Amino acid sequence: MDSIIEIMQSVAEREAEKIYTTELGLIIAVFPHESDSDDDNYACNVRLKNRKQPDGSDFELQKVPIATQHIGLANIPNLNDLVLLSFIGGDINAPVITGRLYNDEDRPPANASDEFILQHSLKKGGTVKMDADGVITLSGQDGKSVVTINDDEVTLSTGNDQVTIKLEGGGITIDSGTSDVTIKSAGNVTLGDATTGQVKVGGRMLANAVGDNDDIILSSHT
Repeated sequence: MDSIIEIMQSVAEREAEKIYTTELGLIIAVFPHESDSDDDNYACNVRLKNRKQPDGSDFELQKVPIATQHIGLANIPNLNDLVLLSFIGGDINAPVITGRLYNDEDRPPANASDEFILQHSLKKGGTVKMDADGVITLSGQDGKSVVTINDDEVTLSTGNDQVTIKLEGGGITIDSGTSDVTIKSAGNVTLGDATTGQVKVGGRMLANAVGDNDDIILSSHT
């Protein structure tokens, strides 16, 4: 009768002879290249989702390299991300992370066909979106600070104060609602030049506005 050691050796030998194709795994540690002084080279530790060791313990792979779509692009997986692994030559000792998968716990951001969306964090937000018409929208984590770019205009809106800056063919519009607008400079502040047609305050020509006692504050540093 074979001993336990011989049985385990036999199991290990059969495992070594297997041809591995792909596996699902969960990220348990990450090793980005955070500084020039470290030796990390963009890899992760992975626990296989559907496979155990012969003794029933978790099957973990150490410092698995990550395939990238572009040399110069870095976006290491998060802890507990579900990933797809391939094995070079079918060798369990030569794994590569080839992709990440959404699942019932980590669902994709809301999206429509013909849209491109890059969301920094599913939980925290921060989004770059290009819709089917090519309009680009950049949103902050709160979803209220937004930059929108299309063929005709660029619009910047900020959170609760509802300050909007719109750049379009007809000019620049700054709408601060009930908030103040302040322009500061250690140098000169110039409105227009010799060719400028009109400068208005409250919809009236500057001279008329001053004559009607509107508040215009000018200050200079000497």
